[in-house]
Amino acid sequence: MVQRTAGAGSALEIVLLCSFCGRLRNDTGGWEQVDRYIEKNPYVYLSHGICPECAELQFPNEYAAICLDKKVNEAKKNPVMA
Repeated sequence: MVQRTAGAGSALEIVLLCSFCGRLRNDTGGWEQVDRYIEKNPYVYLSHGICPECAELQFPNEYAAICLDKKVNEAKKNPVMA
């Protein structure tokens, strides 16, 4: 999640940084290395989060439960017609 707020003629940008692997979440929701992101976006503030790959590696049970919940919710929203 990238958050932007305008103020006093400049923009403030807060970017999530994975606490485990150090990758950053970009504007499209993907995760990329810090140096590549900073080259493209030199005026940012960093915050911590966790990328999906590290979430699965560090917290496998919780990650599986979250993925299952998402699949169940998606199935409820989009039932398959037989």
